Amino acid sequence: MSQGYAVQTTKCSLAMCLLAFLVLWTNLAACGQAEDQALIHAVIKGSPKEVKSLILQGANVNAEDNEGMTALMFASAAGHADVVQVLLSHGADVDSKDRRGRTALIEASERSHIEIVNLLLGHGAYIRAKDNRGRTALSCASLHGHLNMVKLLLEKGASINVRSQRGFSESPALSRASYKGHSDLVKLLLDKGADVNADRSGITVLMDAAKAGQMDVVRILLDKGADPNAKAPSGYTALRAAAEKRHSEIVGILRDRGVRE
Repeated sequence: MSQGYAVQTTKCSLAMCLLAFLVLWTNLAACGQAEDQALIHAVIKGSPKEVKSLILQGANVNAEDNEGMTALMFASAAGHADVVQVLLSHGADVDSKDRRGRTALIEASERSHIEIVNLLLGHGAYIRAKDNRGRTALSCASLHGHLNMVKLLLEKGASINVRSQRGFSESPALSRASYKGHSDLVKLLLDKGADVNADRSGITVLMDAAKAGQMDVVRILLDKGADPNAKAPSGYTALRAAAEKRHSEIVGILRDRGVRE
C-alpha cells in the first residue's frame, strides 16, 4: 500500500467518523426537541401524570417554545396548578424569562391564578421581576382589576411605588388601575401607600384617569390629594387630557376643584 493511499484512506475514515458523529448528534437533538415538544403539549393539556412521565423519560423540565416561553410559563398561564407543582418539584427554573421578559409569576398574576402564584412564590419566584416593558406581576394584575391577586402580591412584598431612572416617583399599578377605572383597586392601592401624585415622566395618575374618562377614579384621586394643577414638562394637564377627549363632566369636576386654565 502506497503512503499516499494510506493518507487518503485515513482522511476518508476521519470524514466518515465526523459525518457519523454529526448524524448521531442531529438525531439526539431531534429526539430531545420531540420530547420537549411533547412535554409542552402535555402541560397545555393539563396532564400532571403525563408531564411527570415525560420528565422521567428525559424531557427537559425547562423546555421552551420558539419565543422562550417555558413549560412552567404555559402551565402558570393556563391555570394548571397540579402541573406547576410537578414542574417545580422536578427543578423547573421559577424565574426564567421569555423573549418578552415575562416570567411564570407575571403570567399567573395577570390571570389571577392565586394558587399558582402562591406556589411560585413558595419556590422563590422574584416578585419584583419586570418584563421588557417594565411591567411587574403587580402592575399586570392591577391592569386587569384582579383585586384579590393585588392584595396577595402586596402581602408578599410587591412594591407599589418605584423610582424611575430619571428620578420620577412612579406607581405603575395605580396608573394602570386608574386608567382602566378599577375604583375599588384604586382605593386599595392608595390605602396601602400608593403615591397619589406619582407620575410617569411628568404624566400623573390623575391625567391618565382624566384622559380615559374615569370620572369615579378622578373623584377618588382628588379626594385623596391628587394635585389637579400638576403640569407635565410639555404643558399637558389633567384638564387638557379631559378636554381633548371631550369628557365634559370631568372638565367640570376639575374646574370645581379650582383648576386654572
